[in-house]
Amino acid sequence: MSTTPKFSSKTATKAMINYASKELGIDLSHLADNRPELIVQLNLAEPGIYDTGDTQDGGGSGTEPQGGGSGTEPQGGGSGTEPLAKSGDASLQGGGSGTEPKAKVLKAVTLVINDDGDEKGDNFVQVGVNGVMHQVMKGVEAKVPAGVYDVLQNAIETKYTTVTDPASKMKSLKETKSKRWPFQVIEKHFE
Repeated sequence: MSTTPKFSSKTATKAMINYASKELGIDLSHLADNRPELIVQLNLAEPGIYDTGDTQDGGGSGTEPQGGGSGTEPQGGGSGTEPLAKSGDASLQGGGSGTEPKAKVLKAVTLVINDDGDEKGDNFVQVGVNGVMHQVMKGVEAKVPAGVYDVLQNAIETKYTTVTDPASKMKSLKETKSKRWPFQVIEKHFE
């Protein structure tokens, strides 16, 4: 049973990722640069959530994800990523009487922030979410609200190093992106 489309080609990618996190309880932030795959994963989690503009005869309007299809089926030999939700996934099943799938809502996350020792005396990370500051100790297992997890997940640090091309002797900058505070997720807690 499909739902009324909530998103279309005019919906911002970030809005779809935020919806998936807050309403469906799945983290799709790694697909921020791959909108077609994001649409496929959203449609797997909640069929019919994205209006592809398809008609009943199978013709498309050009707004479906690349690779053809309706955007609700994973493409054979596609990106290599596994679908985040399968039709037999008990966590997405309703009462079994034809009701809509019940989405899990991420409430909190138990995680450990790596104690890298690069901070000058600080053995914690301060994270502000909606005007509330949270201090998370490094190297210690901590249960944090979903908002703190989102901030840590999106805290990306960009470093630039000078590299010299051995053939041309020209110098250039090499960009490296990494998490500002690397961490491991121990457990996700849903409502």
